[in-house]
Amino acid sequence: MWFTRVSIGNPVLATMVMLAFVVLGLFSYQRLSVDQFPNVDFPTVVVVMGPQRPFLADESAAINRFMARPGGGRLLVALDPENHVTMKEVLDPLQLEYHDVMLANDQAYVRHTHTDADRTNLVTATFSSHPSVTTLLRLGTRAPTIFLGSGWVDAKRGRPIEIQVDAPIKAHFATFVDKNNNFQFDGDEQRRAWEISGAVSKGLMRAFVVADSDCFADEAISAPGNELLTLDVMHWLMGDEAYQGLVSSEMDLPVTHTRKQDVAWFYSTIFLAPAMVLGLGWVTTKRRRKDKDKDRDDKDTDAPPPSPPRSAPGSDGGAS
Repeated sequence: MWFTRVSIGNPVLATMVMLAFVVLGLFSYQRLSVDQFPNVDFPTVVVVMGPQRPFLADESAAINRFMARPGGGRLLVALDPENHVTMKEVLDPLQLEYHDVMLANDQAYVRHTHTDADRTNLVTATFSSHPSVTTLLRLGTRAPTIFLGSGWVDAKRGRPIEIQVDAPIKAHFATFVDKNNNFQFDGDEQRRAWEISGAVSKGLMRAFVVADSDCFADEAISAPGNELLTLDVMHWLMGDEAYQGLVSSEMDLPVTHTRKQDVAWFYSTIFLAPAMVLGLGWVTTKRRRKDKDKDRDDKDTDAPPPSPPRSAPGSDGGAS
């Protein structure tokens, strides 16, 4: 490494270069902009869970203003058909319509009281590819979700193209609308996979509407599918799809660094990198010196012993 050789051969030059880096780093560190009160827009989710009365006009207007803000609002709405609250003023801008008519199924349902009323306890494993149900889609029938009395959600036709509406969760294909509440399938009722939820996005705005708030209640949340549904929906609303896997249809968010990370990079670049270079050079030089000393000792050991000195002619002859 030429840099190591130059630094060891010219210690004064290496010291001056390191001091120059240190001075430059300290000068740059003092000029780092620090805002003690930064304008940080934290993602916020407004949750409307099972309202029992219609919202006032001012309340609905406040939610609509929250959803229309430049940063995009995040909204989770869970309704109940028995409360007969459709939240039309809030769902209309989202291009959704809630039907407060109870769904029933006489083929796939959860038994609780062992009566015909249990047919309103829907169970489904029909999920779309929307990122709000990524984990549920991957598990499929291993994580069915339970809805203890659900209405259904419908997307409006002719909606603006910039508003994307999807139905992440649908009921079992044998589900029907129990218009007369007799828990029986009648001739004027229709069987199909009714939309139990709706996901709406427009730019950074996101909303998730569920036709049954009881799916988040204590009785249902203990089911693995309902627990995963809660986590997936909240991850999607907060923009944390990375925890669910890659989503090609979502916008990439810029990577930001905190001031602590910048300070760590600063000290690592100024002090740690030169110290590592000098340490590596010191180790390399010490190893080379050991190798040279070992070679010198080996040569001294292999050298032949010196021959005895020769006497000068006539030096050991006696006088005659």
